[in-house]
Amino acid sequence: MDVKVSIIIPTKKIDEKTKRCIEECEKLNYENFEIIVLPDFLPNEKINCSFKIKIIPTGEVYPSIKKNIGVKNSEGEICAFIDSDAYPDKNWLKNAILNFNENNKILAVGGPNLTPENSKLLEKMSGLILSSFVFMGKFATRHIIYKPYFPVELPSCNLLVKKEVFESITYFPGQYLTAEDAYLCFKILENGGLIFYSPDVIVYHHRRPLFLPFLKQIFNYGRDKSLVLKKLNMKERFKKLCYYTIPSFITIFLILLIFSFFFIPLRKIVLISFVTYLFLIIFESIRKGKRYFLILTFGAISTHLFYYLGFLYGTFKKK
Repeated sequence: MDVKVSIIIPTKKIDEKTKRCIEECEKLNYENFEIIVLPDFLPNEKINCSFKIKIIPTGEVYPSIKKNIGVKNSEGEICAFIDSDAYPDKNWLKNAILNFNENNKILAVGGPNLTPENSKLLEKMSGLILSSFVFMGKFATRHIIYKPYFPVELPSCNLLVKKEVFESITYFPGQYLTAEDAYLCFKILENGGLIFYSPDVIVYHHRRPLFLPFLKQIFNYGRDKSLVLKKLNMKERFKKLCYYTIPSFITIFLILLIFSFFFIPLRKIVLISFVTYLFLIIFESIRKGKRYFLILTFGAISTHLFYYLGFLYGTFKKK
């Protein structure tokens, strides 16, 4: 008999994207699962669904708190988290469960969250930025079909976790708007568990469009990743610090460029490094989308800048 899975969908309200998510979950090539939807308030209209679903109003709280409420009301051995503006591939659960069966030390499984083909232009531009190794480093694996590996963490827009993790290790921390999934993954690793990225565990995730909505999201990611790192010991913090600041060297270059006006020997090194960076960004922008390379160039640079500004803000933020 298939392991029972609880699909947990946090959302502000049950809009068209949430309905699409529910509809696609109904079509999954898997038998034994339930759907738990967590809006702020009960919807006025009835939700048509062939499965018995739980709709649990949570009030206006962070997604992390909604996910915890979903876990506490779940009946499955596996909790499968997906964002309300995403929808799963039909073999999402089937493929994920196979990975859990391969190794009992695997406590969480995730995979790529791909940009839907019918996305609007500026949403696709955001997706192209996120899926580039030049722009995003190893983070790009979250947005493309990549080889299997054991990552440091995976996002909860596509994350399946054994319920025993919440019962014996930790729940999502409720004080963060984002990065609660990173904290959960860090705790899994600290307790000797493994997290597995499987390229066939796929969801399709709508993007925030360039520029302002996407950059605001990126700023929040940087801010909250920094806040989460503060909760780790110094050794772990340093290891994760290197990991998270790799996509953000543009800001370091800008700061060094300012100092180079006062320290001439530094100027040549900084300028060469910065020109090399710009060349790589422009080259990759042309490769990813020749017609839209200017949008991608400014989008990639802005992404690095806003992420690191958010990271610095979280670093110096007291609460």
